[in-house]
Amino acid sequence: MTQRSTTVYTFVMKTSPSGGSLIFFQSIMNEPGAQACFKQHITIQSLTPSFLPRRDGCNMFRRILVIHFNAVGEENILPPMQPPVLVPRPHLVNRLEQAIGPDAHPACKVLYILAPAGSGKTALLCDFSQQTRMPCCWYTLTASDTDRFRFLRLLIASIRRQFPDFGKDLDVLIADTIAQPSNQHQRQYQPLISALCDAIQRDISVPFAIILLNFQEVNEDESVIRLVNIFIRQAPPLCRFVFESRVSLNIEITQLIFTQQVKALSIKELRFTAKEIQELAQLRGVKCSEAEAQRLVQTFDGWIAGISLGIGLSNLYSLESERRRVQQKYLFSYLLDEVFAHDPEALAYLQEAAILREMTPDFCNRLLLRSDAETFLQRLEAQGLFVSSTNRAGVIVFTCQPALREILCDRFLQTNPQRFKELHGRASMLWHDASDYEQAIFHAQMAEDHATVLHLILACQSQCLHNGQLDFLIKQIDALPDQVQGTHPRVLLLRIRLCFLLERTAQISALLEQADQAIERWSQQAGAELEAEYSLLRARYLFLAGRYQEARDACLHALALLSEQESQLKGEIYLRLGVCANLLRDPLTGVKEFQMALQAWGSKAVDGTLIDIHRALSMTFQDLGNLPLTSYHLRRATAYCEQMGYERGKIDCLNQAGALAFYQGDYEQSHSVYTQALHLSQGSLRYRLGEAAALSGLGSLAQVRGDYALALTFLEDSLVLKRSLNDHFHVAYTLCNIATIRFLLGDAISPWQLLKEAEQFAVSVPVTDAIEVTCTLTRGQLLLWQRSITEALTCLHPLLGRLQEAGYKKESIRIHIWMAACLLAQKQQARFINHLRAIADIIEESPLQKFTALRELKLLPEVSHSIQSLAEAAQLCALLDLEPALPSDTTAQQGQAVLQITENATHIRAIAFGDAALFIDDQPVKSWRSQRVRELCFFLLEATTPLSKERIIADLWEEDERDIEQIMLNFHSMINRLRNVVGKECVISTQHSYSLDLSQRFGSSVSYDVATFQHYHQLSCSSAQEDDDLRKNLEAMITLYRGAYVQPLYNTWFLRRRSYLQSLYFDARLRLATLTYQLQEYEESAEHSRKILEIEGFNEEAHLRLMLAYARQGRREQALRQYQTCKKLLKEELGSIPGPRLEKLYHQLSQRV
Repeated sequence: MTQRSTTVYTFVMKTSPSGGSLIFFQSIMNEPGAQACFKQHITIQSLTPSFLPRRDGCNMFRRILVIHFNAVGEENILPPMQPPVLVPRPHLVNRLEQAIGPDAHPACKVLYILAPAGSGKTALLCDFSQQTRMPCCWYTLTASDTDRFRFLRLLIASIRRQFPDFGKDLDVLIADTIAQPSNQHQRQYQPLISALCDAIQRDISVPFAIILLNFQEVNEDESVIRLVNIFIRQAPPLCRFVFESRVSLNIEITQLIFTQQVKALSIKELRFTAKEIQELAQLRGVKCSEAEAQRLVQTFDGWIAGISLGIGLSNLYSLESERRRVQQKYLFSYLLDEVFAHDPEALAYLQEAAILREMTPDFCNRLLLRSDAETFLQRLEAQGLFVSSTNRAGVIVFTCQPALREILCDRFLQTNPQRFKELHGRASMLWHDASDYEQAIFHAQMAEDHATVLHLILACQSQCLHNGQLDFLIKQIDALPDQVQGTHPRVLLLRIRLCFLLERTAQISALLEQADQAIERWSQQAGAELEAEYSLLRARYLFLAGRYQEARDACLHALALLSEQESQLKGEIYLRLGVCANLLRDPLTGVKEFQMALQAWGSKAVDGTLIDIHRALSMTFQDLGNLPLTSYHLRRATAYCEQMGYERGKIDCLNQAGALAFYQGDYEQSHSVYTQALHLSQGSLRYRLGEAAALSGLGSLAQVRGDYALALTFLEDSLVLKRSLNDHFHVAYTLCNIATIRFLLGDAISPWQLLKEAEQFAVSVPVTDAIEVTCTLTRGQLLLWQRSITEALTCLHPLLGRLQEAGYKKESIRIHIWMAACLLAQKQQARFINHLRAIADIIEESPLQKFTALRELKLLPEVSHSIQSLAEAAQLCALLDLEPALPSDTTAQQGQAVLQITENATHIRAIAFGDAALFIDDQPVKSWRSQRVRELCFFLLEATTPLSKERIIADLWEEDERDIEQIMLNFHSMINRLRNVVGKECVISTQHSYSLDLSQRFGSSVSYDVATFQHYHQLSCSSAQEDDDLRKNLEAMITLYRGAYVQPLYNTWFLRRRSYLQSLYFDARLRLATLTYQLQEYEESAEHSRKILEIEGFNEEAHLRLMLAYARQGRREQALRQYQTCKKLLKEELGSIPGPRLEKLYHQLSQRV
């Protein structure tokens, strides 16, 4: 009994600086039942409440456990030992002081320092703790601290080192919790932490820091992390937490980040500079030049542990008689010689084993044909001889310090090149047997065995393509001798496949020519399979160029070369045949080819080709209006992508899911999915094809929502990417989309130029049916919107039959609606109703096509109104969920409205920006009779003096239409018509001169947007204006500017005026961009620049302001892309290059890390 009591007594004495635990222990031993308790049990650890007397069993157990748990872990809460030489780092200490120091305002609640071992984290915290006035409570964590009660007890003990009277009641509370059944401990976390925080609030009145070192030891333990999260949330503001860790923290700090209560330091900030290295060398009594310090920084990337070693080596080397400096590499070699002088056998073993980048005992034994690898490796690690180990899934893996491994290998190659190559060759075979091709290729390269390298690359290509290791394959091919790269047909075909996958399409044409020549030279060895693969890859290239029939012919040629056994390559060929059939507007054949591809694939492993087959089937069935099969194949493709971790496939499936949601009218879901696809494709994967598709989808959504400017931005960004991919069909398709958007924005000229560019793709290749159909659809749509009704019908009618025969419902329903609009304008009601019935038939067969119809009808309200009004369209009205309109004599009402406007008008408003219009009593004037009457109105409105009849005729009539007799008749008719519209007294004529004065009838109730625009411009030029007033005036200007001056008019008289007013608008936008940039409203600044570029894409100043805004938002890559866009536009539009300011900004952004 004495021995047992003494054991406990001594334990307490060692861990109780104040002696309080000893007094407490003695008081327990004096209580009734305590001696009996200790007599019955050998150790304190074995006590449980059930072993103690019932009278006070639980109470006794609690107090004894307090003693036991106070007896361990004292060393964990001591401050760490300070390095013997400490380099002052005042800039980092100041950062810590500003973040969590006693005078920090506002103070952070959490500071975390994340960096690898040997980065100087602990040394920095030691330096900080010595310089700050704030008490620091240290807790160095170990693996044992995953016990949550031990963690809490030592946390409390750490605080007590600075505040001895802290939380006297907490030990008892912990003991009570431990005494509870284990299944109830979880519910006790909250009371324990609440009590701890209450004690801090009660017992501590000054700011203090809890510094948790080596937090990676407990970072994966959920129970400890849960405790820490609760503690951080509830801790009073005086308590600041410092986490030092080698791994990212699992604690919840999101809310603290939002409230700016978190600061962090990483390896980036902790890296030592050359200047600090020189200071460290000086403190150690070692001379170190700036160049040598810089070499140490580069060698170790600022890692202080390695740098310290390097400085120590310099000191050793300086003892030599010659006292000359050498490269750091040779200093390490010197150290190896010195350190291993007593153990040459270990050095010889490590030199051979270190040819492996990672060493396991079993592999080393097989490589070196010996059985003592584990002994040697463990000895090297135990002695600290540059070897360390990690446990990976139960396998101990040893690694040698990289810089030293490089030196060992260099020395090995120099001293025994034959043995060096022999071991690398053997290692290559061993890794090949283990199916680790990356390691096998590395060792074959080190052995300079190019034949083996080539064999391994070709053997592993399927596995690497399946796993997405594309860059690895490119790197290995590039390492082959030039002769092998350029002449071996299988290497060339593999490189072509990689170019397709990596979107390096510009290289493919030349590679195909090389491969063709190589196959011809190897004709006897190549075989039919190699020629078939070449034909398939050529078909893919022709497909990208829009030459779909040629691509299909190449696929058929490849198919004819293959035997029945070559099913995998057949699957790829049938897939390409099906896609070609789709773009040749033969979807039923496409479905057949895709089914053949699935059959050829059979039960082979999941691959990217199988995913592409299901995606192609999904898209085809969507075009055919078969929603169940569309969804089925998309789900299969998505599941396969998840199964094999195929990121590009995931992005493609997301884009397709976005298109399907758009097709179903679920625009919110479509936007969410497209946005997800965009973020993934712009991430580390940088998948341009997926990014372009996502941008196109978002552009279509913005168009449907009426945000045409945003739609234009998305589509133009998408076009840049598609051009870089040389994807002719999608370039043409996007050009057509941009053309329609620009027309909706009021631009009546550039859409035709864009359409012409798209149509050139159809002319440049023999058969481009898909491009031709897309361009014809766009042409018909633009002609309709331009009110060229006859031309629109002529364009659309032949196309309708082709699309209906092919089964394309979406395109068919669009054409029916457009042709219905044309016939409505021509008042051909019977034919109009026939098209409405055809639309109803399509929607009955495929109900989701109603969303296509509704999107088109939104842009053609007159057709929508007729559907709601006509009894013959009642079925279609119901299918579209439209409300029937009440019958009314619309024509009579409109006629009465026009007469009433003219007779009783009180105010008039002229709008010349955008679609020129005149409003009398807020009702638009529609009784112009001709476009030229409206043009005459605005021509006279702009004139500052009366104009002669000759001047008016010269400006309004082109020379080739000047039949004098007819012109005079038309002129007087136009003057009379204008008087009927605005009032006779407003059109003033004196001796063959004419002027327009609207105030003659409307007095001061005349509003002209151009005059108001110029008034705000004059105000904005006043030097006495405050920023707020300036901003209001500039914003008023851009609000008034709805589009180019008299935008729909096409005569030459207004061009100079239009250019001048546009320049004022650009100036207002640029001044707002500058002003908002200075106010740090970067997104608004960017938007002003974008608005200018929508109109004048080559405006260099707008590009500059936009790049600055992007840079300030942290969108550096987008700023650099903006420069490239500007550079291209300047070359295409003006034949010039960016100016010096733009070039300077580009170089600054390019060089910034």
